[in-house]
Order: sequence, then C-alpha cells, then structure tokens
Amino acid sequence: MSRLDEIEARASAATPGPWSIRTNEKNCLIISSRQTQGWVCVGDPDAAPEAQEDAEFIANAPTDLTDITNTLRAITKIHKRIQYGMEASVKHGWVPEFVCEHCATPDGGGVPWPCETAAALEKLEKS
Repeated sequence: MSRLDEIEARASAATPGPWSIRTNEKNCLIISSRQTQGWVCVGDPDAAPEAQEDAEFIANAPTDLTDITNTLRAITKIHKRIQYGMEASVKHGWVPEFVCEHCATPDGGGVPWPCETAAALEKLEKS
C-alpha cells in the first residue's frame, strides 16, 4: 500500500465532516460531528492558547485530506510515463527513452521521465 493509499484509508475510515467546535461547561474545546455521538476534548483555550488552532486543524482534517488526496490523484493521472516514439533517436541517445506525457515541450520533444512533478509524487509514495 502506498503512502497516499494509507492517508486515503485513514481519511475514509474517520467520521466524515463537517465537524464542529464548541466549548463545554468545563471550558474544554470539543470537536464533534453531527453524524456520531462521540466527541474529543482538545484542551482549555484559556490554559493553552494553541488549543483553538489545534481544534480547527483537527476538525478540518477529514475534508482537507480528502481534497488534497483527490488533487494528488488527479495530478498523478496526467503525469504518465510514456515511451518516446522515435526509436532510432532513443537508440542513439538523442532523446530520453521515456518522457512525461503531460510535460511535452512546445517543439514536440519530451521531458525526461520522471518529470519534476512525477518525481515529487513518487517521493510521497515511497515515504
């Protein structure tokens, strides 16, 4: 399973948003969802000023992660490795054997595989 698959699995296993933030009678920041009866106390905003930011981060994580993983999947789909069609040129080393389908140059040439985008995505997949 790739890193992106793992992130998607955790996001899909969590309670979907929207999540809300409120303060209870004990001054505890509560993160909850209308879809479940559960809640999480993040902390006392008076004792820990960063508790509000933590709560915002946690409450928005399911939606944010879904948006990010969907975007990364879309980028992955357009940056595909293809074999360059001029076999003689490849044989003589004039052009790379594999290029990025999306990153073709205006003159019809190819950007060697992996392009910068594909390399960054591969790094994420292997981390």
